[in-house]
Amino acid sequence: MLRSFSEGSKVYNLINLFVLAFIALSLSSCQMSEKRLKKLKSATVIENPFEITNIESDASLTSNESIKDSEPTVVKPSEPVQPTEAPLVKTENTLPLKTKEDSPTKTKTVAPVKSVTLVPKKPTAAELKSAAMDQEIAELEKLYPFKAGERIEFTIRYGAFEAGHFTFEIKPTKQLEGRPVFHFYISARTSSLFAWIYTLKDFAESFWDMKLKRPYLMKIYGEESRYIREIQTTFDWKKKQARYQAKILEIGKGLDEEDKSWELTHLDAQDLVSSIYYLRTKDLIVGKSYDLRVAEKGKDILVRCKVVKEVELTTKLGKFMTYLVKPTFAVDGAWKQKGDMSLWLTKDKNKTPIQFEAKIKLGTIRGRLYSLTN
Repeated sequence: MLRSFSEGSKVYNLINLFVLAFIALSLSSCQMSEKRLKKLKSATVIENPFEITNIESDASLTSNESIKDSEPTVVKPSEPVQPTEAPLVKTENTLPLKTKEDSPTKTKTVAPVKSVTLVPKKPTAAELKSAAMDQEIAELEKLYPFKAGERIEFTIRYGAFEAGHFTFEIKPTKQLEGRPVFHFYISARTSSLFAWIYTLKDFAESFWDMKLKRPYLMKIYGEESRYIREIQTTFDWKKKQARYQAKILEIGKGLDEEDKSWELTHLDAQDLVSSIYYLRTKDLIVGKSYDLRVAEKGKDILVRCKVVKEVELTTKLGKFMTYLVKPTFAVDGAWKQKGDMSLWLTKDKNKTPIQFEAKIKLGTIRGRLYSLTN
């Protein structure tokens, strides 16, 4: 019996050793991948064809900014022009001044006193342009159920595990080719616990014309356990063309590049990021479907979003009445449903997304509201 127990312990120890070796090997592999990715990141840089400019000064109107590396430019409300000192205007005044030595009837003449007249400084052409743009942006924002400064954060669960965080954010408004644009920004990252299994740090952003409700530029950048990728889609609405560029660097496979252009057949086509915000501009009614066109990688994707019903949801931040929306997809005319997807938008003027679910082959991914700023 003792011998059997001893043998059993050896088997148990051997299994433990094998598991530990496997974990160590996996971690070593991930670490090696991370080092190589850091070394080769420069290979994925795609040149930005647009000038993302600061609308507050003349000098910035000719400066190129990297979308990935620079912080968004804050558009501040115009402030009244502060007066500055103008050249002194001299006026001579002769004032009588009594002294101790003089008698009460005697006076002494002193030097002339300088009086200052302040002349307001005239605003420059750049300041006038900035003020006009500020006013235009303020008026345009009133037309939308969202505005700069909105931030929605979700916790992502995969089965029983908290896999990470997902954030929708609208950065401060910027100017692109002289036009005011919304700066939509989406980011995703794995939690520290789930990162032992799979590491993900992605972001995507879209610059969206506030007047025409069209995207000009969408960019995706992602770092995952064994590869990094950079994807950029640009829209030329004058020529009715879009261009897709991608660079994907994977350990063991090297760098894969793709560059393709195609005709835009719909003038209201969106990108992957702006489509959710475009849906929020619609007046949602239960039982009605809303069609969105998404131009992605040379394909014309029809997304049909049906408002199924009203649902009351209980979240970390309280209870919300919501619309349950279910999208289906048609690519180049053929309907293709890739898993069951659901999206919950608040039943108010903002139509804020506060929950989503997506069924995939390996299970269901759920996003639950964690924080909200709007």
